[in-house]
Amino acid sequence: VRPAGVDVLKAKPLGGVFAEQLSVEEESAVLAPFLATAEAGGVLVVSEVKAAPKRAAGQSYHSNTVFTILERLGWRRSVQ
Repeated sequence: VRPAGVDVLKAKPLGGVFAEQLSVEEESAVLAPFLATAEAGGVLVVSEVKAAPKRAAGQSYHSNTVFTILERLGWRRSVQ
């Protein structure tokens, strides 16, 4: 018997991170070296930032995922 009504919606996950490679604490630690550069007003190059979690997790990250991680850690994107 298949569920009906509201029960159909409850059976599905409602978003979120289900296959995280690094915890938030690990992400923060991996990206900490870039913090000094950013605080000094330096520009962070996405390809360099993207390589750090890849080395730590052993898996590549899409650029959008890197921006999501940075946002989660309280960083913001600045386009000049």
